[in-house]
Amino acid sequence: MKKTLLATAILTGLVSATAGAATVYDKDGTSLKVGGRAEVRGLFSDSVDGTMEDKSRARINFKGQTQITEDLTGFGVMEYEIKSGASEVSNRYLYAGLSTAAGDFSYGRQDTANVQVSDLTDIASEHSGIQQYIDSASDKENNTFLYAGEFAGLLVQANFIASEEEDQDAFGISTLYSTDAGVDLGVAYSDQDEENQASFGVAYTLNDLYLAATYAMGDVINEDTEEVDEFTSLRNRGAIQSH
Repeated sequence: MKKTLLATAILTGLVSATAGAATVYDKDGTSLKVGGRAEVRGLFSDSVDGTMEDKSRARINFKGQTQITEDLTGFGVMEYEIKSGASEVSNRYLYAGLSTAAGDFSYGRQDTANVQVSDLTDIASEHSGIQQYIDSASDKENNTFLYAGEFAGLLVQANFIASEEEDQDAFGISTLYSTDAGVDLGVAYSDQDEENQASFGVAYTLNDLYLAATYAMGDVINEDTEEVDEFTSLRNRGAIQSH
């Protein structure tokens, strides 16, 4: 099993990235933005002979919206990625929806409701997404219906995943509240068949200082025994942000 010996190398010395978004069209309530980034990076391994795995990648995304009526806007997001040595381009996001006075409704390949909580500590290029143990709590899921709304500073999300397998439909719900003191508090619940996950998160921002912790607990099906196992996990992150 591989171990990261120089985690900071991924985030600093071995990363060369460019990121940004440009508005290529904006007229009569319709706009299109194109963005992306390129990363040249490597991952050191504890192999006997000593190796460095090439983890370089590039992404491109398209985000568009159009004003349908005064209170109704259509939007769509598409993002693709190619990794070093890969022969195919992978689809990361592909969804569309409607933005209304009551919130946003969308369908496609997109993040589930749990992600707005797990994202509190998912801030690194590697080893950050471990707070997503079951499919209905993970990011970039197909056939996902998502609702997102904001009520007096409280962000609410709910998702339903229509599975291609019988009796495998899943759902999730989450809330995230931001205070004027720079503290964010989040809670989420996800369920699929006999598996479930509850996630909790807290984050603190002070100027360029960011600290966060997430905790997840629940039940997953053991593929070897086909029995339900309990799990718990704590994740914390800290960073000094630069603007």
